[in-house]
Amino acid sequence: MEYFSTIKKSAPDLRKGKKSTRIAVPKTLSLQVLDIITYFLYNVQYGTLMVVIQDGVVIKIEKLEKFVISARSRDMKNVRVEAPDKPHSLQDKIVTEIQKIMYGQLIIRMENGQVDQIEKTEKKRAHEIDGFK
Repeated sequence: MEYFSTIKKSAPDLRKGKKSTRIAVPKTLSLQVLDIITYFLYNVQYGTLMVVIQDGVVIKIEKLEKFVISARSRDMKNVRVEAPDKPHSLQDKIVTEIQKIMYGQLIIRMENGQVDQIEKTEKKRAHEIDGFK
């Protein structure tokens, strides 16, 4: 399964004082990034996955996995490694949100093996905001 996003960018060309425009180019979400997200969704009980995007491209992924030791968890296996039969129900939503971000980050929080929260922080350059001088 391939995921595409389109990037359009207008930025001042400081060398000539002109405005240059890059043409929209389809970008694929790296298979490596997709594999990391899939692994995280299926195998982490408690933790966070932070995906950092710059120029519309994933440049860094940080994973923090927590192991909660309780009476209930002592009877369970600590590590689950499952080969998923189908994509996770939130995988398409997560990929779509990543592709919408030009600069920023997406944080996925897991609680008891379920996605508890998805946070999106998007940064805008001043020259990209209409009416901002």
